Amino acid sequence: MSKRILETEGDNLKIILGEQGFKDMLSIDGIYEDIKEYLLAIPGSIYDRPGLGLKYKEMVAITSLLTQGASEKLLKSHIQGGVNAGLTREEIVECLIQCIPYVGFPRVITAMRASFDVLYE
Repeated sequence: MSKRILETEGDNLKIILGEQGFKDMLSIDGIYEDIKEYLLAIPGSIYDRPGLGLKYKEMVAITSLLTQGASEKLLKSHIQGGVNAGLTREEIVECLIQCIPYVGFPRVITAMRASFDVLYE
């Protein structure tokens, strides 16, 4: 893996994911080795773009994952990332509620369960 990618594109990801989350992301060894660089380079370069603060970028990530029906584990990771970036519990919960008319209750309830584990424990 490119040392430059680890040293530059990973900076904002480390803020969002936290040190442990960042290490967990890099721990996919073996068959997944080839995609590690993409896991860092693509989100890393997107998170490094100007125009939106990290907390808003995480709000976009949370709502995008919610609309895709992403796993609770992935939602939890980004909800924690939102907290790390400065989103409040109220902002995260309201963000999820605002998605109800667009994606429906089942996906929002899944995201609420994931947020509960992060925000209330």
